[in-house]
Amino acid sequence: GTRPVELTSWKRPPDSDKWELLQSSHATWTQASDVWIPKTWTMESGSTGSRTELRFDWETVNQHVPPETFQIEGFDAPKGTSIYSRQSGPASKLIFVGRVGVPATGVPEP
Repeated sequence: GTRPVELTSWKRPPDSDKWELLQSSHATWTQASDVWIPKTWTMESGSTGSRTELRFDWETVNQHVPPETFQIEGFDAPKGTSIYSRQSGPASKLIFVGRVGVPATGVPEP
């Protein structure tokens, strides 16, 4: 299969013959459960000089996930946690977990 490994973006200002680095990204991959999964991802910005590094620590791959995991109750979030939901359309809805006067699966009334 194909695994993207590197992406580099350049720009050339209209008044220059020199190309300038916009950003570069580099990924490493590992194989688990007969599939390739990302191991690391690094991005560097030429304009800001910033560097972002992300390392993945996979617990399981392609294992069964119970449907309740995708319900608000299945998040097992601590009381007072705010959750933004877009399940009902483009507008975000704020849902509070375990807050007095607000249902665990509902949106507070205005």
